[in-house]
Amino acid sequence: MAVRRSRRAPAGTAGQAQAREAARVSTPLYQLKAEFFKTLGHPARIRVLELLSDREHAVAEMLPQVGIEPAHLSQQLAVLRRATW
Repeated sequence: MAVRRSRRAPAGTAGQAQAREAARVSTPLYQLKAEFFKTLGHPARIRVLELLSDREHAVAEMLPQVGIEPAHLSQQLAVLRRATW
């Protein structure tokens, strides 16, 4: 699942990815599950994941299908990007 991005640098470095993985290994499973369900706790995020499960979409393509303002969609995409699962 990927969103096509333009004019942005890659999200994180290899060192940051290793740090996230180390944190994930030491985090209890119940806490990881809670974070997972919290990430899915907004209908717009669920809709975005449904759309991305089919194919890549530009953000502008998703706007009418998700039905929220561009700034709100951007916020929801940021939550999904930060998800550690």
